[in-house]
Amino acid sequence: MAKPSLKNLPNVSTENRNTGELKKRLSEGAKEYPSLKVEKKKDATKKRKKSSLSMPEYVWDLLWDATKESREPQGVVVMRGLKALGFDIDEADLVDARKTR
Repeated sequence: MAKPSLKNLPNVSTENRNTGELKKRLSEGAKEYPSLKVEKKKDATKKRKKSSLSMPEYVWDLLWDATKESREPQGVVVMRGLKALGFDIDEADLVDARKTR
């Protein structure tokens, strides 16, 4: 790919500027624009709790392999396993919590 040529860019140092207009805009300060961020309401009944589990190292290796294969966090993989055992786990909780923030 060819490098862009700088000679095609305008020379901004020689352009005429309306300094009065610039000073006016600077004195106005920052304008507030509506946020484009979508605010998702969190379900207050579904607080998250962190835990530390002690399992044999080979189980952690199996869990690590499963997370790499499914590209999901360990918590989601564990909850899918618990759901397969019959635990009542909501489908909405079987997604990466980081993606719901």
